[in-house]
Amino acid sequence: MLGSVFHQIVSAKIQNGLSILLQNAYLLVIVLYFYKKSTAMIKAGVLGAGHLGKIHLRLLSQSDQFELIGFYDPNPEIAALVSKEFGYTSYSKLDALIDAVDMIDIVTPTLFHFEVAKQAIEKGKHVFIEKPICQTKSELNLIYSHYKKNNIVMRSNFPLRTTPRFIDLKSD
Repeated sequence: MLGSVFHQIVSAKIQNGLSILLQNAYLLVIVLYFYKKSTAMIKAGVLGAGHLGKIHLRLLSQSDQFELIGFYDPNPEIAALVSKEFGYTSYSKLDALIDAVDMIDIVTPTLFHFEVAKQAIEKGKHVFIEKPICQTKSELNLIYSHYKKNNIVMRSNFPLRTTPRFIDLKSD
């Protein structure tokens, strides 16, 4: 039944013209809603403020489902520029951002996915992570075991699975 609800919501979001990223983020919201049994906005933080990070920041700040708390980027020059240009709160310490939110959106280079995901999961934070989730199968297995042990919600961005072309391929 829950899968059917997800499909209906994704289909509705596609018809409303929302971006693929936001569709996946809404799936996370739905999962968290059922997990938390709450309608409160989800406090979100973004790790990484590069090209994709800025897109994630913009979409989260425009969402009525998320409260964008801020972002962390290890490059202080990029962090200052993004904060000044868009008005988002920049955190100088990764731990401080993770502690301040319910959900972390990981938009770092893949090389760093494992460490930051592990850190967020160990602190009981829900995770939305760009693909690939990790660099190796062993890292993925460790992330999976941490995820199961800490009872959090974890989603990855799979934008092609909801595009009409991919849906047509699946139906053949």
